[in-house]
Amino acid sequence: MLDLYEDAIRYNFEAMVKGSSEKKRITKMDVEALNNKIDKIRGLLINDQISPEDYGVIKKQLEEKIYNLKKNLNSFDKKQDDLNNLIKNLSNTLLNIEKAYFEAEIALKSEIIATIFPEKLVHHEDGCRTPRLNEDVGLFV
Repeated sequence: MLDLYEDAIRYNFEAMVKGSSEKKRITKMDVEALNNKIDKIRGLLINDQISPEDYGVIKKQLEEKIYNLKKNLNSFDKKQDDLNNLIKNLSNTLLNIEKAYFEAEIALKSEIIATIFPEKLVHHEDGCRTPRLNEDVGLFV
């Protein structure tokens, strides 16, 4: 069940960021195009068609753009790592929900209870009851 749960989270997350792989591909193409421009202006410098000062200025501008694009590429990979860590933490919490509940602060305890029992708990003299248990969480508790 836990594997199915993890797959569902991963599927929904990837659906939300569906365009990120396309953005990543385009960003890589942009980096390659900027590197090609640097090669072209190097050729112009070698052929004495531009001055060394102009070459330096243009190269610096292009390298700054490349740096920013590569930083964006790293953020795509970081998001995937973050997702994997999130899924691992959620899985561990679900498997050890009782321990997580007893170690949690009051606010988090309320969130855990609200997750397990999506409708309000009804308190009686004999205890409490709820009209419905969250079926997804019920598979793990």
